[in-house]
Amino acid sequence: MESTLIDRPGTPTYPAADDHFDAFGDVQIPLHPQVLNHFGITWANATSKWRYNSELLSLEEYVKAYGEFRAIPAGYPPQLRLARAREFSLQGDLESARRVLLAAARYYPTLPQFLQYLGTLMIRAQRWDQAEQALCQGSRQHPTVFGFHRDLGKLLLERNRNQEAEAILATWLAAEPDNAEAKTLLTRAQNSAR
Repeated sequence: MESTLIDRPGTPTYPAADDHFDAFGDVQIPLHPQVLNHFGITWANATSKWRYNSELLSLEEYVKAYGEFRAIPAGYPPQLRLARAREFSLQGDLESARRVLLAAARYYPTLPQFLQYLGTLMIRAQRWDQAEQALCQGSRQHPTVFGFHRDLGKLLLERNRNQEAEAILATWLAAEPDNAEAKTLLTRAQNSAR
């Protein structure tokens, strides 16, 4: 095999509007570290996870599943997309993680975890505007999931947008009047707004 056929520059990117979150397809056979070294492949490493139907597997996990004759069902389960986003974030590729999570939120509109995880990733990376967008979208799409209100309220407080934080946190407290964290954050927002 010619090295130019498999020597791809950088990490693969994924189209933002594409629901097919894996550019390499449904079945990817893991590459052994010696193959990676021999061909000088830099876009994968010994710990890379490879998609095999509905799972992401390292070389070791793939060999174990193969040896056990374990069936791996086809399909696109939500946890596969979360795992892929997590893998991208651990590699420092937040843009690919973001694209996978946004596509997953469109593909599974009733599941809040994609936007929750996206909000968390963007907060950790101090990408405040993208975090706010994800959390706002999540609170609109999943109005009874109050983790969005909590995280958005905290984010707005940190950005000194106290009146907006107060409105978000008041909504949360109205739905969960006994929630101590909601009370504490709302009081903080009200005191800061004055």
